[in-house]
Amino acid sequence: MRHFPDKLAIGLLLVIVFALFGCGGSYAIHGKVIQGTAPQVLVVGQDDPRLKEDDLSGVGATVQAVFEPNNRIDRRMLPGVLTDSQGFFVLPVDVTGAGFLEYEATVIARKDGFAGAMQTLALPSRRQRLLIIMPRGRENLRVPSDFLDEALRDAAPYLED
Repeated sequence: MRHFPDKLAIGLLLVIVFALFGCGGSYAIHGKVIQGTAPQVLVVGQDDPRLKEDDLSGVGATVQAVFEPNNRIDRRMLPGVLTDSQGFFVLPVDVTGAGFLEYEATVIARKDGFAGAMQTLALPSRRQRLLIIMPRGRENLRVPSDFLDEALRDAAPYLED
């Protein structure tokens, strides 16, 4: 019986580690795209009244994210998603520790006939949502490029004979 507390402590530690790091694929950014006067990407509470408004202007918008945009080694473009018939989206973030550890992402939203919205922010908690506001107008976003493309472009003058 002397080993029972040790085994219990190890088992509890394994459960905690698995919960924190073993469930990387279960985190997702939830949010809604609506029309407004200025492009914005806001982190709001899940009970924010703007999420419940009957604004369907965000239907069919594309939402994507650049994960860890300020870290050239870990930076990567996450697959984009389309908003549903109410303007809502769920953007999976398949990264170990997402939702528990602190990561940043540049969130990008686009839709034909609307000026895009882009913002770099900390990944929201599971109880928070993104509210993306896009005004009508022409697209004018400059999206961060992929690290490999950027490195090849920077190296081009040195590679030419």
